[in-house]
Amino acid sequence: PFDVGVPGFLPKLSKEAVQSAVLSAAALKCEIPPMSRFERKHYFYADLPLGYQVTQQRWPLARNGVLICRPPSKKKGKKKQSDTSFSARIERIQLEQDTGKTIMMPQKDGTTNSLVDFNRAGCALIEIVFYPDLRSSSQAASAVETLRGLLRHIGTCD
Repeated sequence: PFDVGVPGFLPKLSKEAVQSAVLSAAALKCEIPPMSRFERKHYFYADLPLGYQVTQQRWPLARNGVLICRPPSKKKGKKKQSDTSFSARIERIQLEQDTGKTIMMPQKDGTTNSLVDFNRAGCALIEIVFYPDLRSSSQAASAVETLRGLLRHIGTCD
């Protein structure tokens, strides 16, 4: 389900999103608090049709996890990199509403047009927030590759 923001209707929590978030939290060794809750985060942005976003920023579904990352892949011509894995701490995992997507289109006359795609607006998403543990772009790339592989393996990401 998704929320289109029609007056008089309350948002509906997606059972599949909650199940996926809890499964992801368990795979990332997170603590799941006894209570989490949603709130509205109000701000204006062109791709935010409701003028607010439903989020769990202050009361997340999970906290304090860890992702054990594979070592960064070695590239030819690059400095020697470590062969050991590293960990990236996870601050929180939260559910929230996705916003739209703004696409900037440069024009021949030097101006820029903004297009907004609302196809995903109102859909549930899982946001994973890391602590600032990554020390290089290669570590960041490795963390994303490891996270994507783990979430695909458990079936919570395509």
